Amino acid sequence: MMTWSMRGGTTLVLISALAVGVFIAEVFVAGPEDDERVTLEEVPAAVRRTIEAHVRGGTITELERTTDHGRVLYEVDVRTADGEIEF
Repeated sequence: MMTWSMRGGTTLVLISALAVGVFIAEVFVAGPEDDERVTLEEVPAAVRRTIEAHVRGGTITELERTTDHGRVLYEVDVRTADGEIEF
């Protein structure tokens, strides 16, 4: 196993194995924890409008910004009269 540290805390790991005469190599990229708690005021206006449309009288208990394959995503936990929902 070979490991390289890269800018931004990302680690590149190369794992190789020889099985039945075939060389198998896989590359895994593991970065630092990308989830970041944010407030409703910190998200873009379009995201805020979408969240507010889905909350429907509930209370936001957690709002996180995360990155997945270079795309920024928002995860929202809401407490409603019917229980907890996540979107």
